[in-house]
Amino acid sequence: MTAARLLRWLAVVGWSVTPAAWGAVAVGGAAAPAPAGEVVELPPFEVFAPGKPPPPWQYVALANIEVLSRCSSSLTREFIEAHGRLTQLLQLLLPADLQVKFAAPQIIILTDQTTTPSSSKETVEGFTPAAKAPADGRATRERVVRFMPNLRLNDTDAVAVYAILDSQGFNGERLMLTANHVRDVLERRTPPLPIWYLVGLLTLYQDIHYLHDALEFEPFGWVTPAETERLRIDPEYPRTLLPLRELFAGVGRRDTPDAGEAARLWRMQSALLVRWAMDGDDPARRAGFWNFVRRTATEGASEAALQACLGLSYADLRDRLSDYLPGTLRNRLRLRAAKLVPLPPFTLQLATPNEIGRIKGDWERMEITYVKARHPQYADKYAVQAHRTLTEAYEKGARDPRLLGVIGLYEVEVGNGAAARSYLEDAARAKVVRPRVYLELARLRYAEAMAIPAAGEQRLSATQANRVLEPLSMAWTQLPPLVDTFFLAAEVWARSASSLGKTHFDLLDEGRRLFPNHSALTYYAALLKATHGDEAGAAAEIAAGLQAAPTAASRVKFEQLRDALQRRNPASARP
Repeated sequence: MTAARLLRWLAVVGWSVTPAAWGAVAVGGAAAPAPAGEVVELPPFEVFAPGKPPPPWQYVALANIEVLSRCSSSLTREFIEAHGRLTQLLQLLLPADLQVKFAAPQIIILTDQTTTPSSSKETVEGFTPAAKAPADGRATRERVVRFMPNLRLNDTDAVAVYAILDSQGFNGERLMLTANHVRDVLERRTPPLPIWYLVGLLTLYQDIHYLHDALEFEPFGWVTPAETERLRIDPEYPRTLLPLRELFAGVGRRDTPDAGEAARLWRMQSALLVRWAMDGDDPARRAGFWNFVRRTATEGASEAALQACLGLSYADLRDRLSDYLPGTLRNRLRLRAAKLVPLPPFTLQLATPNEIGRIKGDWERMEITYVKARHPQYADKYAVQAHRTLTEAYEKGARDPRLLGVIGLYEVEVGNGAAARSYLEDAARAKVVRPRVYLELARLRYAEAMAIPAAGEQRLSATQANRVLEPLSMAWTQLPPLVDTFFLAAEVWARSASSLGKTHFDLLDEGRRLFPNHSALTYYAALLKATHGDEAGAAAEIAAGLQAAPTAASRVKFEQLRDALQRRNPASARP
């Protein structure tokens, strides 16, 4: 079971502030009651009236973000400073090394609610089809189009945020990170964090408050309201806690919030453990807990690891949690930053055509994927918008390799591989920092090679294989690691006439370490090791694959491979 399925019910889209400062803005710029018809929520879409030029874009790049803003300098600065403060506060819950990291800076696009046309009458009319009377005379449901005022979008190697700010009511002190943002930071980290920690932290996060230099959690709630009240009144009231071995193994968990008392107990005890680790003035306990999370991310939970990191046995920790529980039901928990480090001085400048095209075009490219998955009938409109933005920058002479990479990714997004190829090749030659550029280039080279496989019988020559793998070697040096770079390499090796050795197996092992739950990658690793002489390694991969196989069909594949290996060499088929 994946973390994504288990956490889906916790997802909240985009950034969030308190409703008074930045509420859910419907088309027209104000909150509106839900209509009776179909509601289509779309990402922001800009259409400016003829003869009314838009406000100029301002640009600034800091350590890990790039900001493109049509807001005033003061409002932009306030948002950037609030973002820096939130980034530091997040480390109270999750040290930086346990968060996902990106080589490319995060994109932030800011516009002012008073000048942004994404809710204009003209825009809505452009997305709403003309009403037609049905042939049978029956009434039709009205379709209402709304444009979201803020949204966070992810690519496999990038993050982008679009925010429409209210210049009259915005207050950076009220800005907070949503559960979706925190979930993404947790879930995309490699190797994956233990599921009990992800669920425990996000369960706590539902009751969080942001202060200027602190985070505060509401009093805890136990498995049921009735039990919570009894324990609040009588700390000696009996309570049930899972043995720690079962907690770390995820015994009883399911992927819905209404999965019954056993699942709720597992979820709430996971949250209790995370809260206990962060509570109090004992830095050694917090440091030991983070070390335990790091170890369990790579080697799984064990009592020996717990003893080494926290000096506690499973039974000891369960007793600590039992004693700690009653007080949490009455008390808030406040985590205060030791010191907030101010951002270095920065200056907003007028954005160049390259900066506008690259950043805005990348955002609009990501919107295409988002709309395709939810309302595909509108995807072409977003594709046209992205093409216009990128083409305008290119025609003005912008040749930044980062822009070329974005144009190449856009062409991939719209299914135009032939056009994508030259842009991706140029960006790769310039060693652009964007791992997906190299992955998509490798995919195009692979498709070209497989169209005319030089070794016959759908097999690639060594020259063909190396040409496909060349861009992947650059992708492996950039963050975040992409599972498809390892998977594509494994597929190329499986179709290559070349022999494999330790270097190849080491790379497969690195992919398996980073993505231990990727069943297809595990299968390829087992197949390649069995084919190229590492039968003991193949048997170990098969055993891991059988244990983690997500479906019966994938389990059958591992069983067939195990049986074939057993027939060939009975002794080597045992891991």
